[in-house]
Amino acid sequence: MHLDQLAAELPGGELLGRSVPVSSICYDSRRATPGALFVAITGYRTDGHDHIVEALAGGALAVAVQADRRPQWQAIVQERQLPAIVVPDTRRALAPLAAAFYGHPARRLRVVGVTGTDGKSTTIHLISALLEAGGHRTGVLSTVQRKAGDRISANESRFTTPEAPEVQALLAEMVDAGVDYAVLESTSHALALHRLDGCEYDLAVLTSVSADHLDFHRSREEYLAAKGRLFAMLDEAADKGIEKVAVLNADDPASPYFRSLTGARVVTYGVQGAADVRAADVEPTEWGSRFRLRAGDGEAEVTIGLPGLFNVQNCLAAAAVALSQGVSLPTIREALASFPGVPGRL
Repeated sequence: MHLDQLAAELPGGELLGRSVPVSSICYDSRRATPGALFVAITGYRTDGHDHIVEALAGGALAVAVQADRRPQWQAIVQERQLPAIVVPDTRRALAPLAAAFYGHPARRLRVVGVTGTDGKSTTIHLISALLEAGGHRTGVLSTVQRKAGDRISANESRFTTPEAPEVQALLAEMVDAGVDYAVLESTSHALALHRLDGCEYDLAVLTSVSADHLDFHRSREEYLAAKGRLFAMLDEAADKGIEKVAVLNADDPASPYFRSLTGARVVTYGVQGAADVRAADVEPTEWGSRFRLRAGDGEAEVTIGLPGLFNVQNCLAAAAVALSQGVSLPTIREALASFPGVPGRL
C-alpha cells in the first residue's frame, strides 16, 4: 500500500512529505526491513521515537510518529526529508494501520473473541472443535497455538495475543486458507493496548472473572473495563450480514456488567442457576465429567475427558457459541466426547 492510503485510515492523522509504497508495518526498530513503515510506539521502558534512526538503518522508508513527541523526531524528518504520518497516539494507530495494510481481513471472517481470567485457551480450542464438527473451517489464536485452516504452529511469542501486525497477518493467512471462523484469545492486556482493534468481532465470550493482573490494570474496575472492551466492540464491528452475539457466564457475578456494554443478542450458560445453555446432574468420572446438556427444548447426555467443574463451564461456553451458529446438539455432544484436549496442556 501507499503511505497516503494508510494515512487515510487514521482520523486526525497528518501526512508529512511524499507518499511512498510501503512493504511492511513494524514497531520494533530491530526488525525493520527495506520499505517498512516504522511505527514509533511509546512503551513503558523505551520509546520508539528514540530508535527511528535504527529503523531507517534497517531499511524503513517512512515513520508514524506521535504529535507530542515532536522534539524527538522533527529534526530527523526534516533533515532526511522522511515521509511521516503524525498521529495523536501511535499505540492506537498501530492496529488500524496493520488492518488496512493487510486489506481488513477480519471483514472477510466471522470472528469470535474469548476473554476471562481463566479458561480462555481451553474454550478457544473447544469452540474450534465444535464449529469444525459442524462443517466449518476455523482459525485459532491462543496462548499455545496459531492455526489457519490446516496450517498449525506453536505460539512462540512472548504474548498470548501478539501485537496488531502479527494478529492482522494471521487473520490474512486465515482468509487465504479459506477459514470461516477466526477464534481469538482476547486478553485484557491486548484489549487495553489496542492490539485487537480492527478485528471486527461477531461473537464475544466471557469465561470467568476474578482478581488478576492488577499490577497492570491497577484496579478491578480498570480490569473489568479492559475486558468489557471486547463486548463494546461488537457494536462497532463491520456488518457482515450475521447477528452479533454475546455469550456470558450466568454463574459469574460480573456478567450483568458485560451485558450492559453491548446491544448484541445475549446467550447465557451456567451450572448453578437459570441459563440458556446449562448443565444438570454433573458427575465426576475417573478423568472427566458427565452431565446433561440442556438448551431450549433440547437435551443431551454428555461425557467429557476434561476434569473439574470449570471445564464443564468451558464446554458450556463453547456449546453456546456453536448452537448460536447453527451446530446441532447431537453434533456438539459427539464433538465434546471426542475432544482431545488443548495442545501442550495436561
